[in-house]
Amino acid sequence: MVVTGPAGSVSSSTLAGSTLEGREVTPTSLLKSFTKRRAHACPVCESRFAGFQPAHNRPAAKCPGCGSLERHRLAWLFLQRETDLFAGRPLSLLHAAPEPMLKKRFRALNHLEYLSIDIESPIADEKMDMTQLDLDDETFDCTYCSHVLEHIPDDRAAMGELYRILRPGGWGLLLVPILRETTYEDPAIVDPADRLEAFGQADHVRKYGRDFADRLQSVGFSVEEIPYAATLDRQTSARYGLDVKELVHFCRKPRAGGEEPGDASGVLESLRSPVRP
Repeated sequence: MVVTGPAGSVSSSTLAGSTLEGREVTPTSLLKSFTKRRAHACPVCESRFAGFQPAHNRPAAKCPGCGSLERHRLAWLFLQRETDLFAGRPLSLLHAAPEPMLKKRFRALNHLEYLSIDIESPIADEKMDMTQLDLDDETFDCTYCSHVLEHIPDDRAAMGELYRILRPGGWGLLLVPILRETTYEDPAIVDPADRLEAFGQADHVRKYGRDFADRLQSVGFSVEEIPYAATLDRQTSARYGLDVKELVHFCRKPRAGGEEPGDASGVLESLRSPVRP
């Protein structure tokens, strides 16, 4: 083993038996130290490091390389492992409220026709209101929307627009914070301070519950509610810094004559968390 420092390269045989800050340095201790420094990894930027950084009152949430949070890493793993997004065939993707690190990776996929939208983000390709998308019907193969709908007063209109622009058989990956059993909202709460107290964030307009899937079904989607991080082994979840309680919702627009809304049979069978009628 060779260790490179300011003074050049030093072999582990030279270091063996010496001390560093009062500790004996051996090839084994060097290997353990190197392994510890690379114990965690980000699937988005593919960097390795000793640990995630604190963010949003969570002690280990943020990737020190690209800034991804737990939900971004979970979504990227799901997209890589459970969808056809990386299969290499031409696809079109609509990305709502683009996260910089994910937009960069999506843009790098040569087979992907990519469009990002947001009503105010300066990094979005187009400025659009999600409840009134200026896009033709059935023009996208897939869509990705993470932690956006809890900000939109008329979330069903936004869901309906995502459904409208998808081609039959197209799919969407949607994430929202699920904080309770049933959704709580009150249109009368408009003051940011009151919203902070009621919904946990000043720009949120509701707290979603496990009935989030019902709203998606109501606009026509077939829905899979998936505790994806919980399906991974503990070591994998720890390495990628995932929240095992986070749910993802994988939605399909039924093909003509295909599955009925609410039925996602044949999709991610082993991961299914059945949506209640």
